[in-house]
Amino acid sequence: MKPTPGPRQIRKKFLIFPKFQVPVLVVNLSVIFVMAGIIWIGMQNAFSDLKPAAGLSDGEREFYLRYLEYQAFNLQRALLWALGVGVVVSTICTVVITHRFSGPLLRLRSYFKDLSQDGKPIPQLSFRDGDYLSDLPPLINDAIERSVNQARDQARDKKAS
Repeated sequence: MKPTPGPRQIRKKFLIFPKFQVPVLVVNLSVIFVMAGIIWIGMQNAFSDLKPAAGLSDGEREFYLRYLEYQAFNLQRALLWALGVGVVVSTICTVVITHRFSGPLLRLRSYFKDLSQDGKPIPQLSFRDGDYLSDLPPLINDAIERSVNQARDQARDKKAS
């Protein structure tokens, strides 16, 4: 019977390289909120500027002002929905993209840490499908293999001399 996997084995980490991912998320979300604030202020100013145009008769004036309030409310609600959806979608996209970049960086760090330990066999470096920097593993693996072969050849030539 298989042991049941623990919580760490089931779920993936939301942030795998927080030093990189958190600043990217903060910048991304800051831009969204600044842009939403600029739009919000512009919208408020536009509706404020329309109020003086209500210099009509009393019945028309009340209708006009209520209509302006109704339109402002609908626009505010739409902007808040767009902001909420934008924040969620942007956060998800940012995390997915930074995972594809952070994963290779962490694998490189781990690979070179393992490589620096004496007595361990030299592992092959590989990245996940879809990761950025996917052209690096074959280059690094070839360079390491050449270095090992050269060191082996030099040691053999030294023994032969």
